[in-house]
Amino acid sequence: MADPDDNSKKNLQALAGALAGDLLKKAVQVGAGAYVSAEEQVSKTLNTVQMPITLSKAMIKDLVDSFVEGYSIDIKATINFTPKKKGES
Repeated sequence: MADPDDNSKKNLQALAGALAGDLLKKAVQVGAGAYVSAEEQVSKTLNTVQMPITLSKAMIKDLVDSFVEGYSIDIKATINFTPKKKGES
């Protein structure tokens, strides 16, 4: 005959397994919901940002002119010569 303590342990293990399974299912549902919500928000943001912007030639000219007036251009370049190691092509 089975030990009553052994049956209690098995019942407790089965209950814990079922509880863990339910918690895992809930966590997956919550995570999936958060992912879908975030994905929708990102999609909406990208769609808003990617809307075409119409600028007239006069507006572009004004923007370029104000940029050129506000900034100076300074170009710096460095050229380094490094000897090749033996065996390099």
